[in-house]
Amino acid sequence: MPTIQLKFAPTIKPSLVTVAQHFCAWLNEMIFLPADIILTLNNNFSSPTSLINLIVLQVIARRDALMHSGGLFTPAETWALADELLYTYQEDYPDFDLTNDTDEVTAALTPRPGIVWVQVAPDFQDDNYRTELYRTVQWYEDNYPIMRPLTVTFVPDQAEQVHLPHDLHQDLRLTINLTPDDIDQTRYNFFQAIERYRGWLQDQFFGETDLTEAENDALIATEANNTLVAYRKAFAHALPAQGVFFPQTITTSRLVLRSFEEDDAPALYELAKDPAIGPIAGWPVHTSVADSRANIINFLQVAGTYAVTDRASGQLLGAIGLKLGENSVSQYDDEPELGYWIGKPYWGQGLIPEASRALIDLAFKQLHFKAIWLCHRADNPQSARVAEKLGFTPVSTRQIKDLTGKLVPDVVNVLRHK
Repeated sequence: MPTIQLKFAPTIKPSLVTVAQHFCAWLNEMIFLPADIILTLNNNFSSPTSLINLIVLQVIARRDALMHSGGLFTPAETWALADELLYTYQEDYPDFDLTNDTDEVTAALTPRPGIVWVQVAPDFQDDNYRTELYRTVQWYEDNYPIMRPLTVTFVPDQAEQVHLPHDLHQDLRLTINLTPDDIDQTRYNFFQAIERYRGWLQDQFFGETDLTEAENDALIATEANNTLVAYRKAFAHALPAQGVFFPQTITTSRLVLRSFEEDDAPALYELAKDPAIGPIAGWPVHTSVADSRANIINFLQVAGTYAVTDRASGQLLGAIGLKLGENSVSQYDDEPELGYWIGKPYWGQGLIPEASRALIDLAFKQLHFKAIWLCHRADNPQSARVAEKLGFTPVSTRQIKDLTGKLVPDVVNVLRHK
């Protein structure tokens, strides 16, 4: 039966020789060897960790060369497999301390991570979504170093494809299904594909596991979900400038929430010229189509603000949005303020609660905000009823100036994620 055989220079301390022999006896039981591997150790090592690191790296590299013509594993993959073995050894022998600093011998062997290329289907034009994809891959690259050159291509309505390498010179290529209305699903798809590659890497070295295909898929899904949770935690307090992603459209049973366009100006004017709408919401009555167009350009065409439209006819009904930063009553970057209004012809139909619930779901389930704030004038019973239906709790009353400069009470409500 092939084994790992060690030859030591006379300068190596006897205590280190004992550690190395113990480790290699364990390693001989752990992995299959196609032939004897003979290592000659000449360096003076500062710690057992340094010595063990060098042994395991050389064993993996030589075993790879014996089993795969020209080699299969990149230096970074060899390093990752070595880490896996060392942590397993520490589990079996807790007295072995992996936290010791390694010396310049093993430090010099630390590989550079692979270069990553990100491609998005050219006909997918959502720049905000693209930015989120780039940020996701960059975060992954920073926290889980890529072990060989990687090309990631995001394509809508495309089945996941993991193009595995056949030698150490080939890139890893991933084709990821891009879900336009759910950025977290696309992130999950990417993390899952990466986990399939990592599982393949371990199988190539340790041999295939006894897991069934369903058990293996479940394990990959769990790891992908854990990575997604880590990503969410890393950006739990993200500001809009850091890439909070608001989808271009949100669809409910009766409504489509979409970005405002300049062509909405005539329809907006017909609703916003009514004095029963603007003043109670804190903005002046629109005086012309040109005034409405200016409001669209200056105030409504911002991330997180949506035109509320009828799903069947496309008719503009009102507006809704989540505000962050200086324009929000919230004191926290991860707790936006919900604002809305709807044209008088559409009052009493439950449309704003329907739109609000969609935005609340987005805020809590996809954007992972901790709470949502809502303010309404004390003399605005319609907004008070909406706030109550949505589960908001009044927390305070403040004094604000209305459009005439008169101080009026304003109720501040909050809805916290449960």
